[in-house]
Amino acid sequence: MHFADMSELIYIPSFNCERTIGSVIKEIRNIVPNSFVLVVDDSSTDNSYLVAKDLADYVIRTPTRLGYGGNQKIAFKFFVENSFEKIVMIHGDGQHNPLHIPRFLECIDQKKADLVIGSRMLNKSSAINGGMPIIKFISNIFLSYIENKVLGLNLSEFHSGYRCYSARALRAIYSFIPMLSDDFVFDQQIIFLMHKLGFKICEIPVETIYNQFSSHINLLPGIKYFFEVLILSSRYCIFKKVL
Repeated sequence: MHFADMSELIYIPSFNCERTIGSVIKEIRNIVPNSFVLVVDDSSTDNSYLVAKDLADYVIRTPTRLGYGGNQKIAFKFFVENSFEKIVMIHGDGQHNPLHIPRFLECIDQKKADLVIGSRMLNKSSAINGGMPIIKFISNIFLSYIENKVLGLNLSEFHSGYRCYSARALRAIYSFIPMLSDDFVFDQQIIFLMHKLGFKICEIPVETIYNQFSSHINLLPGIKYFFEVLILSSRYCIFKKVL
């Protein structure tokens, strides 16, 4: 499979997004009509797969639940093997506004960065007003502070799943991706890897959208994620290692 006439891949990780994924795909179609839309459905127990299949260019349904990082591994493999130039990840639960996609792509095209993160924390009052849970708000600030100190960066947020990568960067780290976590800390490992290899990371402001359809990390997985980020940061600080 090869898509020589399409350079942009819009990737939607999906798990039980039946009520929102259709509108997300339709909005993407209106905003970037020439982009290829890929959905990776992580063995949803609702009709997410069927809804996506009617609207996306291509849908991959995993035979078993792979997890957030495992879902991304599937998408990045598809991206690299089919020679796209840019990939935007936008969640299927409606918590990301597709209107920002052109700005992500523009940053890559203008070579401002190889990883662009959509930050909800550049305007912290907006994050609270947008419904970000207070515990998540505080932990986001704390973990981002630690990661900035370890990496020598000045990002307002490391924990947004709304992001865009260049093909140059993903191909450079592609051999490491199978060794990364299948869980939520995958996003942080990617940032640490790209920084270690010298790729530039920037952020653009995006609004915070939390509603009844937004996915959340539950308490125990959230605690696990919190400590995994701290462990990753400590290992990198001491040994300069991600894996």
